Amino acid sequence: MPDLVKSLPVDKALDDDIIVAYEMNGQPLPMLNGFPARLIVLGWYATYWVKSLREITVLAKPFEGFWVKTAYRIPDIPCGCVEPGAAPKKTIPINRMTTRSLIIEPASGSALQSDIQVNILGLAFSRGYSIKDVIVSVDGGKNWGEARLGKDMGRYSWIQWSYPWKPERRGKYILMSVAAI
Repeated sequence: MPDLVKSLPVDKALDDDIIVAYEMNGQPLPMLNGFPARLIVLGWYATYWVKSLREITVLAKPFEGFWVKTAYRIPDIPCGCVEPGAAPKKTIPINRMTTRSLIIEPASGSALQSDIQVNILGLAFSRGYSIKDVIVSVDGGKNWGEARLGKDMGRYSWIQWSYPWKPERRGKYILMSVAAI
């Protein structure tokens, strides 16, 4: 495998929230955390959080090495997704995290009792913008309701959310959630 070499656009590399960490808790960065230095690119996927950073080079044109041109690529559409089994028409290097909302409880396949309220619980995150809203559907996306957000801990943090729900009848339900920034 080629050495891990990644690239950032100059405007992102100059952001105030890019960190080259060489210490942790006042001590030299431990080997497992990336000694001698680690690049931390908040709001971007961890493929950019390079461990054991040895060198930073400024280039006049975009870098086209293996880990950018061939590996870690996503579909070049806003969601970065395609249907299972489909191939994307065009790809780009993975970059900023997309806004996501995850349902944590009830777990997939859970058996719930009808007419007893449960709290649908989840987490949401974005690429450095606060989550402003999470909506939840219990009928496969036909109808949506607003979830209650937990405490916002800052730009790059996850936020907890909850949505009270009482299944009205026996049967299968498709639960969905969507976060907005």
